[in-house]
Amino acid sequence: MLSRLARKYRVFWKLFAAYIAVAGLFTFSMFILEEAFQTVMFGTWPAVDSGDWKLAKHGADTMEKVNWWLKGTTYVTGWVQPFALIAYGNYGRAGDYYIAGLRAKIFANQPGVFDGEEMEFAFEPIEVEPAAEGYWLKARGVAVFTRVLPTGADRFRIRGMVHAREGRVEVRASSLVPEHEATIPLPRYNQSIRGVPH
Repeated sequence: MLSRLARKYRVFWKLFAAYIAVAGLFTFSMFILEEAFQTVMFGTWPAVDSGDWKLAKHGADTMEKVNWWLKGTTYVTGWVQPFALIAYGNYGRAGDYYIAGLRAKIFANQPGVFDGEEMEFAFEPIEVEPAAEGYWLKARGVAVFTRVLPTGADRFRIRGMVHAREGRVEVRASSLVPEHEATIPLPRYNQSIRGVPH
């Protein structure tokens, strides 16, 4: 009887060791991706402190790629280790928030580095200039063109394509809402796994 019990325990420990090995394979990969994200994040701090906004943007782009891989790996393999699924899933969401905040800071200081990219940002115009078929909202070297101008708001949440032109930045607003009515559309956990960011 003891020998049968010992055999059952040996089978249990072999299966348990196999599970730990498989779970460790996936969670170690997620750990390395988390470390890669943090290393880049730490590099963005001196870039921002020195005012090197192009380097800071490169860091934000790199973090976005690393975070895409982290969230994809977590979503596909994290079920093997449920605690890792919870931990790294939330780390990926926190990473989305940091990237959004860093992009906002870069845009506020040197919006021209986003030339040719779609951007969403908060904007408080100093000047409103009527134009053919719309309005130009202007502040600090940024001019936003919109066809419709909501009344009763001083600050807006704008989404549009950024174009750096002759010392100023122009944005054609595809979306413009008063900031108090806007929601902040950070990528959601499952929705951000579409394809590797460029």
